[in-house]
Amino acid sequence: MGVATCQSVATKDLKLRMQQALDRFWNKMGNAESGYGQVMCSLAELEHDFKEGCLDVVETHYQEQHLTCRPNTTWKLPRLGTCTF
Repeated sequence: MGVATCQSVATKDLKLRMQQALDRFWNKMGNAESGYGQVMCSLAELEHDFKEGCLDVVETHYQEQHLTCRPNTTWKLPRLGTCTF
């Protein structure tokens, strides 16, 4: 049993999405004087982006692995709601 040396496309996409989410977060924090509410809202958005990215990877993996088992159905994970402060 070894560790895979190449990454799946979904994993590479996840890394890119997380980097973009971090960049958006730091831009928001650096471009304006942020109060507590703005910081908490930005952190919630960052967390949401990370979770959505992870759910997309799981969903893609599931669909790729189980396509032959359930060809007539489309399986989707429930999406996360937004949080306001």
